[in-house]
Parts: sequence; C-alpha cells; structure tokens
Amino acid sequence: MAGTWNVTRRDFLRAVGIGGATVLATGGRLGAAGSEPPPPTEPESEQVGWRRPNGPTVEQLAADLEYDVERIFRFVSDEIRYDPYVGVLRGATGTLWSRAGNSADQAVLLAGMLNAALVETRFVTGALDDAGAARLTAAATIDEVTLREQLAPVFAVSREATAEELDAVSSADIAALPERSAALRAAARAQLADGVSTIGSSLAAAGIELPAAEFHLPDRELAEHVWVQYASGARWIDLDPSVPGGEPGAVLTDAASTLPTLPDELRHAVTVALTAEVIAGGAPAHQQLISYHAFTEQLVGLPISIGHAKPEALAAIGASITDALSGTVQYIPIIFLGDTAEGADSRVTFVTGEGALDVFGDTSTEGDTLAEWLELTLTSPDAAPRTVVREIFDRVGYAARQGGDIDLESVEPIELVDLDADTPREFLPLRAVWSLAVTGAGVPFDYFDQDPEIDDLFADLGLLSEGYSLIREGLNLDVGAASGYRYVTGAPNVTAFVAGPRAVTPSGPEIETRLDLFAHSAVAVPLAGAEPAEAHPGVVAGVLAHVAERVTRGGGESVSVGRVFEAAAGAGIAIRTFGPDDGDLPALAVSAEARLRIAAAVESGLIVVVPERAVALGDREVVGWWLVDPVTGATADEFEDGRGTSFTEYANNLRTSFRAWGGFRRLGGCVGKHAAIAAAALGVAGAYQGNPEAVGYVLGAAQTALEAAGDGLGAFGC
Repeated sequence: MAGTWNVTRRDFLRAVGIGGATVLATGGRLGAAGSEPPPPTEPESEQVGWRRPNGPTVEQLAADLEYDVERIFRFVSDEIRYDPYVGVLRGATGTLWSRAGNSADQAVLLAGMLNAALVETRFVTGALDDAGAARLTAAATIDEVTLREQLAPVFAVSREATAEELDAVSSADIAALPERSAALRAAARAQLADGVSTIGSSLAAAGIELPAAEFHLPDRELAEHVWVQYASGARWIDLDPSVPGGEPGAVLTDAASTLPTLPDELRHAVTVALTAEVIAGGAPAHQQLISYHAFTEQLVGLPISIGHAKPEALAAIGASITDALSGTVQYIPIIFLGDTAEGADSRVTFVTGEGALDVFGDTSTEGDTLAEWLELTLTSPDAAPRTVVREIFDRVGYAARQGGDIDLESVEPIELVDLDADTPREFLPLRAVWSLAVTGAGVPFDYFDQDPEIDDLFADLGLLSEGYSLIREGLNLDVGAASGYRYVTGAPNVTAFVAGPRAVTPSGPEIETRLDLFAHSAVAVPLAGAEPAEAHPGVVAGVLAHVAERVTRGGGESVSVGRVFEAAAGAGIAIRTFGPDDGDLPALAVSAEARLRIAAAVESGLIVVVPERAVALGDREVVGWWLVDPVTGATADEFEDGRGTSFTEYANNLRTSFRAWGGFRRLGGCVGKHAAIAAAALGVAGAYQGNPEAVGYVLGAAQTALEAAGDGLGAFGC
C-alpha cells in the first residue's frame, strides 16, 4: 500500500481556505506554496466541522433504562427483531437503529448496553438442535402487523420541530405529505410490477425456470448461535435475546465455548481502494494509490467521501509538492471518514509535455496515468470476497482493454478545461466527489435531524446515500410485502452518490449526479400468514432495490434501467434473453462496450434480459439490462458503463457558487430534502399522520441548508 498522511477534516478544509475556492471544487490554490490559509471570516463553529450521525445511542438507551440488567435484556429480547443472516454486520449501533439483528448482532448490542452499565459480560456460542432451530425460525417468520409494529420506531421522530424550523418550511410541504405518500407508493408499485413482469415473461419465453425459493436459517446461525452471559458475583447468568419473551437463564442450546469478544472472522468488512494504471518502464502497470479497511459495524451512519486535490493546495498540512515545471498536472486522492482526511503520497499524474522537460526535448510519457478505478472489496463470513469496481476515468476505454495489449500510441492526451477564470486547467473526472454509505440496514428517521449550524458539506452529500437505505426499508414493507416476503439485508450494502462537473457551458459548469448501487444483498424471509406471490422473491428484491433508487432521486428525468425498458416498450423494441448456454450473442444494436459486458455476464453464468437495441432518453442513446442469477434468482440492473445507476443532469449556472462548494451543497441539501420527504411519506408509522409538525424539523433543516447556500428550493427542481 502506498504511504498516506492523516489530518482532521477541520484542519484540511481550513488549510485550503474555507472562505474561498475550496479544494475539491477547484484547484484549492493558496498562493505561494506553504503559505498559511486565510483566517476564517465567521465563527469557527459556523465554518467547518463534521456532523456526528444523529440517532439513539447505546449509552443513552442504557441510561434511559436506568442501567437495569433486567430492563436492558427485556428491551433487546422484545424490541429487537431477529433477522437471519451470518456474522456481525450491523454492530451495536446498527442493530439498535434498525431494531433488528441476527444472534451475533443482538448479542453485541446487549453486551454494549450492559457494558455501559458497568456490567461484566462475555459471549457464548453453541449449536442449535432441531427444537432450537424451530424457535429461531418462528422468531424470523413474523406476520406483517408485527413487523410494522417493530419497525415503527425506525420511522418515528423523537421530537417536534422548533418554531424556527417550522418557520423555515412551507406548511404546504407538510400538508402535501399524504398526497405525496400515495403518489410515491403508486409509482413504486407500478415500477416494481413492470420490472418483475418484464423479467418473468422474458425468462418464460426463453424456457428458463428459476428454482423454487426455499427459506432456511444460515448454517452458521445453526452451528454457532451466539448469546451473552453477565457476571453476577461468582456466577455467570445466561441472557439469550434471540426469541421474544425470553427469560434470563433460559437458552436455546448448551454452551460450547465462551469468548471475551467475538472473533474478526465473524465480522463483515469493507476495503475501499483507489487504484490506477500508469506507464512504468514504457508499459502499463497497476498501482494502488490509497486504501481504507473497516468492519461494517464501524461505518454505521458514516459517509465515506472520496475526492482529489491538487498538491499545491495541501502544502499547509504537510503534503509534499512536485516541481510545477515538470510538464505534469497532478492530483492527490483523498478519503474522508468521520473527522479524518487521509491523503495518498502517490499521485494521479498526467504528462502534458508543457513544462521544462519538454523545452529540452524530453517527450517521455513515463509516469502518465491512463486510468483510475474505485475498488470495493466486501468480505463476509462463510463467503468468498467480492470486489466491485467503478471507473473514475479510463483513457484507454473498456472495449479497447478487452482486445488485449494496449496501444499506448493511440491514447489521447487528457482534456484540461477552465471551470471559470480563477479555476483553470482542470481534469473534469477528478472534480467529482463520491459519497459512499456502507449499510447493514437502514438508518433511523432521526438521522436526518442534523445540526444546520455545522457546515459539513460531506454530510450534506451523504444524505442521499443514507436516505436511499431508509426509503428502501419503507418500500420493502409497503410495496415488497405484497410478494409475501420481507427482505433482510444479509451482507454489506454499498450505495454511492456521485456529483461533479460533466462539461463547461457558456453559462457555467454542467453538474452531473448519480445514485449508484454498488452492492445489494437481500435475504427473503416469508411473512407468516401471507400468500407468496408467483414471482421469485430474488427477482422482486432486486427490482425493488432499483425502484428505491428511482424513488430516492425523485424529480427530474433520471436515466435508469427501468426507464430503458419503459422506453423500449413504448418504441416496440423486442426484449432478448441470453443464458449461460446461449454461446455467441447474435447482433445487438448496442455499443461495443455493452456487447462485451453482456457477453462477460453470460460467460460468468448469469442470465441477461436486454432490449435488442439502444433507446433514446433525452439526448442520449442508452441501453441497460437486468442480470439474474439462475440459481438464486438474485437480480440486479446494469448499464453499459458497468454501473447499476440512475443519474440526473443539471445545467444550471453554478459559476460562482460552484467554486465555493455552494453548488454541491445546494445539491446535497436538495436531494437530502427529497429523501427525507420520501422517507416520511413511506414511513411505517406514517410519520406525518396525526402529528404533521413532527417532520417539520427535517424539512426545515434541509430548507435552512439551502438558504444558507444562497439559493432556494427551485434551483434544482425540488
């Protein structure tokens, strides 16, 4: 791994000048190398910081329960739903926030609350017999009414709006929530039905039948059931909260082992890495620029933000500077998490041939960067690691790479553009900011109650990614339950919100945003008393995840796989289905890149359902397809650029505000507001029902953020 340097987010943003052109939106120039940043023009608390995720805490809940062991156990046993999956995924906070977890996560929450009460604990594991497995299965297969009751606290709000917050939001917005709720549900149901029907009819026409869905507890949940013991004098008392109504001392099985902590091999983890391809020794070579590894329980509610800064902006915080006359343009990759900014010692370097070396006739491209990728490696107990790759830029191109050796002579120089008169020579793909949310379940509605006095641009951008998780939870119940199942997150889910300039027009930069679902995992659990739908639950879960993307983004003409199929149906374009046994693909009127990706998916054993030619959406010809696993029915959407994404373009004049991050901040506040409204409208408890002012603080906080950025709600069609 390349070397890195660490500073606090506050020091980083102050170093690049919070009052001026900040680092990720511009070149972040400070003047002379190493010069001190300008002093803040407003109180520090109003300038920069980071907003800690809001929601109930383990420590506060333990205090609210008066540190009473019996009451703490009753809370976890009776109010934390059992979800069947393997390993520590959500941790104490995520389990509390989602009000659900498997035996390991329930035990982690229970131990955390008892430890907050200064009670000594240890973990216990044991194998379940048939009787124990039956009791745990019954705890998982609850009915819809019980599920709604258990999820109500997730969608509830813990306080009413203040007078200032209510003043900041239109009463019409609040009054419109019931109507918005009905419209969202109707649109989501229609989109889900269309997607499921398209896939089902295509598979049937191709003679492909998915295996029947069978629900059973994961093997490790049976072989390694987890619970807690607490010390009472010299005795250890068993506390197993997996089954509602359990009693202290009662267990589902005998203890096989006791552990002070659960092992790392039982934990889900994510590694975020930026990698590049550079010319070294006259040939392309792979290079890791920076990486970050964490267990998913450590990432609950924390957006991971990724961007690039020019080296000259960072001298004030210790980053070294390469000679500006070397004929290169350089960027430093940076990862933000919580209050920390971590930058790479390695650079993304572009050889422009415009510096001192060119004067002496040196035209070497040694060190030139051909491509950069964002790579996420997801590890889960009892499963092979999975790596998901997204292209940040690729000067070679996906199709050319599949042809074998790269012809370096054919690689075009990068295009440098001026964002405005004060921000020259920028490579647009590296001006984008990626905000990732790693989740094992949805955040609570209270998460959106963020302090508007703290200027945290990354939190603003992260609202959309986290809002997606909450909206998906609402849709899973309100729309997905009609399939006879509830859909449980069983492995790390990763959602990214990407925003950056796509082009520069006479009126200013044109901003492109994307909501990209990197990884999605859903375990279909039957609802007691419900009649399973005809459609395979794996297909329903995959299409529903896509529908949640469309609902989250809201207004605007989003480009999505769902819209591709809608346009194909309207234009009378036939749908083709390709399976692992189909061999060579017949001619499709799609791009070479699309054909190669479809062929790769088929070769890997997946089924592809795709229109036989691209469709026109706006000013673009695009194609996307559904991927279906023929063994599990797991379904995902994909575009020809490899993303499962929907995105919207904004061609607004952001000339001034873009330089000061105002454009991104308005965008983050706007989409965050929509996510909050959508989550409220879809709330299981009906957050607006009977107490409409209770959601005022969320809408008011978003409105305040927009006004602080110097624009109103109309700027982006919210």
